[in-house]
Amino acid sequence: MTGALIAFKLLEAGKKVVIVDKRDVCNGSTAASTSMLQYEIDVPLHQLIEQVGLTIAVSSYQNCEEAIKELKSIIDKIKSDCGFKLQKSIYFTSTKKDISFLKKEFEARKKYGFKVKWLSKVDFEKLGLKAYAGIESASGARMDVYKFANDLLEFNCSQGATIYDRTEIDLIKETDNEIIAKTKNGFTIEADTVIHCTGYESIETVNENIVNLKRDYLIKCVS
Repeated sequence: MTGALIAFKLLEAGKKVVIVDKRDVCNGSTAASTSMLQYEIDVPLHQLIEQVGLTIAVSSYQNCEEAIKELKSIIDKIKSDCGFKLQKSIYFTSTKKDISFLKKEFEARKKYGFKVKWLSKVDFEKLGLKAYAGIESASGARMDVYKFANDLLEFNCSQGATIYDRTEIDLIKETDNEIIAKTKNGFTIEADTVIHCTGYESIETVNENIVNLKRDYLIKCVS
């Protein structure tokens, strides 16, 4: 989905776009998405403020919140039947020791303008959940990410993009005038710019040690 969205923006800016995927399109992490759209990032807001400062931290959360609205505008433009729906989300703790941590996060989000509501143990009992406290956020949504990504790629093609799936890039090298990407089956792609939209697989093409990978799993229960 990341590649499809970046291609969409580049095409809007009048660029010529080629998309390359070593798998069938949308069969990487996009196919395993939870399909939940949340403005939260990996680091809670109150901790992020301590790490990078107030302006950067708050704007990061605001941009994520704004991105949900922009996704909706893209969905409307391409007429994707991906089931987009605005949805509240709850960030809660099932242990007493984490209540103070959640309270700090709630106060930070409320202070900087995010629409949040504090939920108590009694509130969760009414919902039929066992939790001590939580933060209800108004800014959220859900959709079929796999359907949307496929619809967006189809739209991108109608706007002039070219897609080569089952095509693995073996080598990328720079010359004075351009960047040349060589595929494993012997073809070359000449471009002004190469954008990596490969998620954690970027560690295969980036020299720096940016992440230690671990496996995780998601189980969806549908009744």
